[in-house]
Amino acid sequence: MASRERIDKLFEILNTRKQFDAVVSSTSTAIMEGHEADFFVLGIDPKEINRIVVETVGLLKEEMVELAAQIYAEMFNDEELGELIIIYSTPTYQKFLGLAPEINVKIVNFVVTNMDGVQALVKQRVSDLLTQAPPRMTRPRTTH
Repeated sequence: MASRERIDKLFEILNTRKQFDAVVSSTSTAIMEGHEADFFVLGIDPKEINRIVVETVGLLKEEMVELAAQIYAEMFNDEELGELIIIYSTPTYQKFLGLAPEINVKIVNFVVTNMDGVQALVKQRVSDLLTQAPPRMTRPRTTH
């Protein structure tokens, strides 16, 4: 089982708290997406909604950090964490970490933007499947 000291060092290198901030921000963006007109009609400032979402989801951040620390402690020993620290300290990985929030936001925005279309397509395909399926024959019930 890995020590908390090693886990904290790894989390420092990985900018774990910053990554969780990105999760909070992405969640807020996903919740807000497509509702701007509703906020306008209701006279609600979207920035206020965003603040509420970020604060509320952000309450989970420290719990997420503690959960992640527990998971790492259970799955890695100190030697393995030392190796991860070396790997994650490379300039290329550090560059990736710097870009990860932007990458995640773009992916979440893509999913949110395309979700309605995907759901409609799934609904249509299921409907097509149901209309093409032959009726099922049922076996007559027997009485004993």
